[in-house]
Amino acid sequence: MPDPLETPQTTKQDHHKASVNVYAGKWYDAPRDLSVWYVCERRNQGSCRVGWSSFGDACYLLSESIKTYDAAAAACRQQGAHLSIIESETENAYIQGLVKGRTTWIGLSEPSDSEQWFWANGVAAGSKGHWQGYSNWESNEPNNYGGRDEDVAFMNFWGHMKRAAPWEEIKQ
Repeated sequence: MPDPLETPQTTKQDHHKASVNVYAGKWYDAPRDLSVWYVCERRNQGSCRVGWSSFGDACYLLSESIKTYDAAAAACRQQGAHLSIIESETENAYIQGLVKGRTTWIGLSEPSDSEQWFWANGVAAGSKGHWQGYSNWESNEPNNYGGRDEDVAFMNFWGHMKRAAPWEEIKQ
């Protein structure tokens, strides 16, 4: 996870991309005890439940509250789902559109101090520099910021998205 107090540096080229945030949909590692939004995903079995949206062969539900990673994963399981598994650039873009820039857990984690990442369905995602399948990590991620083992992943670091931290955002 980047330094939450750091302000991203912009370049002259960045100003030409004013309408596109280059950090949108990027992934970051974090500690499990951080509370952020989350997206549940379940297989589409003909149609999605009310409140869920459809993309490809899956249904997605954006949370109405923020939770720690483990609490978010449990909330998804209660819905017969799991945290989102992102297998393509188009799926990442779809989820990014669904969450509208919010900092959001994705179903990607690693056993403590292993640096071997797995999706919520048990499929290996690989390790830094040796990813298997689609990945959208921000440069220098995963990084175990400050020497702390950060063993779960989210998309959209609030500082890069020019948003309040999730726990501040819900107060607004």
